Amino acid sequence: MSFRLPRQALTALFSAVFLFGCSSNPATDSVVADSVSVFQLLKRPTIAEQQIAQSPYAILSLQLDNRRPIFMNLGYLEDTRQYWYTRDLIGFAFEQGRLVETYRLASGIDLSGLRQAEIYQSFGFWSLRPQQTQRFSMRFDLPEQRLFGLVAHVVLQAGDVETKEVAGQQRQVLSVTEQWTVADLNFSTENWYWLDVTAQQVMASRQHLAPSLPVIEYYVVKPWW
Repeated sequence: MSFRLPRQALTALFSAVFLFGCSSNPATDSVVADSVSVFQLLKRPTIAEQQIAQSPYAILSLQLDNRRPIFMNLGYLEDTRQYWYTRDLIGFAFEQGRLVETYRLASGIDLSGLRQAEIYQSFGFWSLRPQQTQRFSMRFDLPEQRLFGLVAHVVLQAGDVETKEVAGQQRQVLSVTEQWTVADLNFSTENWYWLDVTAQQVMASRQHLAPSLPVIEYYVVKPWW
């Protein structure tokens, strides 16, 4: 699926990003002065609470590797997929919390060929219960590196439901770790997801899909739900 941005979403997006002065280059720019990790953001967002309250749009904080976070606005929703954009329309799409597509990123970090396995689309995180384990495989492509049909072996392990204070609100959160192994790349890593149990949405995550790709960490500062 290619990125699309309806006209009404585009208008809303430009209004939102100019309100916050969102970054035009995720590698070097940020709306914050200092480097702040997603873990710190989970405790206290670095953009002013007043700015968050004033914005009618959902806000996402995202980091690539150890670069400074950028703040993105929700362009639009399509079924269970969210499309987030900067002012220059650099875009990220997430499906049930997992990165599935990017738009206008620098060479070498194109994930446009990522595909989800049917079992993941059918069940996702929401079939998991506390302390439950789920195993399956996913196929994906890395077109810029001419790597196609890669298979990731995935093991999801749910923790316990906990009450966490996030941006001043109490939320019931299920933490899920993901063992992600791609044998063809001799690559294995552990990712994680925080699930808002009530809303059935992923509110924060750390994802690393291949050794040539950046580590992605994000946190939904202002939810759309």
